[in-house]
Amino acid sequence: MPVDDRSLAPPGVSDTDMLWRYMDFWKFRSLVKTGGLFFAHLVGFTDRLEGRFHRGTREAEEQDIALSPIDEQERRRAILE
Repeated sequence: MPVDDRSLAPPGVSDTDMLWRYMDFWKFRSLVKTGGLFFAHLVGFTDRLEGRFHRGTREAEEQDIALSPIDEQERRRAILE
């Protein structure tokens, strides 16, 4: 659906830039106007794996935490979260 209201476009966006649509127009408009994203609570999802980290991502984050300059107590708390 073409939108002709250029006031919704962020500065620097030209007529030739492509916008991939991953949300409906009203959610996109809200994003542009408010500058904020809405995230649904995980309780509402039927897929039990929705919102979980992939094992590789989790391992990479744990390695980043292990290499960061924080004390051991903070490190343990971050890994348990």
